[in-house]
Parts: sequence; structure tokens; C-alpha cells
Amino acid sequence: MSGYEPLHCSACSQIIGVYEPLVVRVHGEERSSSLAAEPELPLAGAEHLHLACAQESPLPAAEVGAIARQRPALAPRRAS
Repeated sequence: MSGYEPLHCSACSQIIGVYEPLVVRVHGEERSSSLAAEPELPLAGAEHLHLACAQESPLPAAEVGAIARQRPALAPRRAS
């Protein structure tokens, strides 16, 4: 991949591997993915975390509750 820039975890600043599970947080919602499944993730403008880092720093309950009342849940991704 020419021009590939590694994706860094928002919590620990370490590189997130292409096949490593990660958590994407955007607008108070989070979901699991990987760069192998979604190579466009670095362009999405979201917060990206290792799975373990996301478990250590969960979203504040007040933020999750406020977002849940405003918007419906994200639909699960369909397999390609």
C-alpha cells in the first residue's frame, strides 16, 4: 500500500494493527471493527481505540444516555 499511514490509538497512541480488533467512537456511539474490514476508517474522522483501551476508558454514562435518546442505534454492518 503506497502512502499508507498507520492508525494510532486515541488512548495510548500506539499503532493499531490492520487485523487487530478496534473500537470506533463517533458522536457518542461506539462499534467494533478492524482496518482489514474497513480500510476507510482513518478517513472517517472518528476516535479509534484498541479494544483493550476502549474497555479501560468507556464512554461516560451521561454522554451515552444523551446520545441514545437523540438518535437510533447504528445498524449492524452487513457482511461483504
